[in-house]
Amino acid sequence: MNDSYVELLVKRKTPMSVFMLRSLCYAGFAGLLMMALLMRSVLFLALALAALVAGFLVKFFLMNIEYEYLYLDKHLSVDCIRNQQRRKQVTEYDLSNLEMMAPIGSHHMDRYKDRNIKTRDFTCGTQSETAYAMVFKRGANYEIALIEANEELLHQISMAAPRKVMD
Repeated sequence: MNDSYVELLVKRKTPMSVFMLRSLCYAGFAGLLMMALLMRSVLFLALALAALVAGFLVKFFLMNIEYEYLYLDKHLSVDCIRNQQRRKQVTEYDLSNLEMMAPIGSHHMDRYKDRNIKTRDFTCGTQSETAYAMVFKRGANYEIALIEANEELLHQISMAAPRKVMD
């Protein structure tokens, strides 16, 4: 049995804009609640509750996101885990469709730069040395997946597609 298995968990850094949006929702809740109490208006109370719900939804859906890469026998599966509770499989890639894998800032990626190619970001959100771009062919179109790869995952992918992994 020659199955290779690598599992890697990457925590996404929450952007400052999400913190600002959540703070804005909570400040809107407080302001609208004060307006509802002062004017005794049901409309302002409903808007205040809507702002509170929006703040909770921002916290639940946009904060505390982790990506899990699961490499098993020439297949790379990417799952998104929200708040360490809800897991959803985002995509699965077959390495037989891999065109090229290179570091994000590499000159090998120049031929894919100014083209209209769908790019999916599964990295931690900051520039790091372990971030790689994988170009896959899906039908007639190309897709670029940005991942964080450790040494073991990089080794297994280079063993599966040795001429397609660039350093």
